Amino acid sequence: MMIKIILTCFLFVAQLPSNKQKQSTGTITVQVSGVEESKGILHISLYNSARGFPTSKESAVKTYRIEVVKGKQKFTIPEIPYGKYAISCFHDVNSNNKIDVNFLGIPKEKVGTSNNPSSIGIPSFEDATFQLNDSTINLQIQLN
Repeated sequence: MMIKIILTCFLFVAQLPSNKQKQSTGTITVQVSGVEESKGILHISLYNSARGFPTSKESAVKTYRIEVVKGKQKFTIPEIPYGKYAISCFHDVNSNNKIDVNFLGIPKEKVGTSNNPSSIGIPSFEDATFQLNDSTINLQIQLN
């Protein structure tokens, strides 16, 4: 009987979440500036590799669609495992779920990525990466 009680207690304790598991995820808080119109949708994609960055929703770890308000938008991405990430976003003014571009392929709608890289053309994953290794991280993204 005593062995049964000890085994039951051991199994119960083994199934409890450890503090290490709780500490291995964090929350990303993002403030997006440059929204000039109060219409449309803000599309946000979180990537953990260069594959598909910055435009493929299918390659993103998480994607979000947020109704916009003129000015700054703030949102949080909770419970993300620690690691290396990059965020891309765009203001889909006409809500057609894609970045509208001109005949040269230049976006007509405002776009942005984490770290606000100043490179000309499409930013690379490396230019936009940040390290999540704490319980919270705050990022600023400027749409251009």
